[in-house]
Amino acid sequence: MVTMPTEAATDYDLVRDLVLHGMDCMRINCAHDGREAWSGMVRNLRRATQETGRPCKITMDLAGPKLRTGPIEAGPAVLKYRPKRDDFGRVLSKARILLTPGSLPENASPEADASVPVPAEWLKQVKRGDRVRFTDARGASRSLKITGVDGNSCWAESSRTAYIAPGLALELRPRAKGKIANSLRITTVGAFPSKPKTLRLNLGDALVLTRSLDPGQPAKYAKKKQLTSPARIGVTLPEFFDCVRPGEPIWLDDGKIGGIIRTVTPENVTVEITQARPAGEKLGAEKGINVPKASSAFLLSPKTTSRRSRS
Repeated sequence: MVTMPTEAATDYDLVRDLVLHGMDCMRINCAHDGREAWSGMVRNLRRATQETGRPCKITMDLAGPKLRTGPIEAGPAVLKYRPKRDDFGRVLSKARILLTPGSLPENASPEADASVPVPAEWLKQVKRGDRVRFTDARGASRSLKITGVDGNSCWAESSRTAYIAPGLALELRPRAKGKIANSLRITTVGAFPSKPKTLRLNLGDALVLTRSLDPGQPAKYAKKKQLTSPARIGVTLPEFFDCVRPGEPIWLDDGKIGGIIRTVTPENVTVEITQARPAGEKLGAEKGINVPKASSAFLLSPKTTSRRSRS
């Protein structure tokens, strides 16, 4: 049995070679791709079996219930870059930053520690050896050294950590003597997406799972770190709240986080975190939830079952 990649829908030679090398059962994972791709896989297999004379069955694996965490409120729009340092804090390699046109951003190389959108007109005057000075989102004075031009973008480097936010002012200081129009000397960082936010959970923390799919929120504290509201996040299947009981175990994010259900109401389930690394764990949106001792009514519900289940 071989599980088909997406390419099997359009690459006949791939499917034929699999049949020739002994595949006698094609598995199509219906949790991925779609009807058009599945049909393409079947067509390629039918053709391959006819040409090779080798039989091959088809198994279509239907996706099971998607019991997952809901969305989380958006985090701040901020980019962070930092150099690599040794155990003594000495810089081993400087951070590499790609300054790219905000109107037509270019894909950053995997070597880039950050890709910063800026106006194209401002970029056109930037030369190798120039410096860019700014005050970062924390109020720290920072600078970049331009190390090269790559198409419409420029590469820069820095030996200090910085936080970049949209609207942050950048001042160009040319290496070569010459005049630059004041209107082009200073520019601002363009818009970029917010960072995905996560919930930090430590041993002993409470986590509230909600029927509502309103964006989840981290724990909130008053002065002196006094907890005022525990972290909370929605659950994608409402049947969950009808079938779990206090005292039952629960696992989150492929077992990275474990807990015990303490209270259950029609709208909320409170979990005590009992399994996590000493430094804590981060829980994100759309992470799997496993309740191994949940009521059989949940496991057998027509709304949450399929011919085959995939966690």
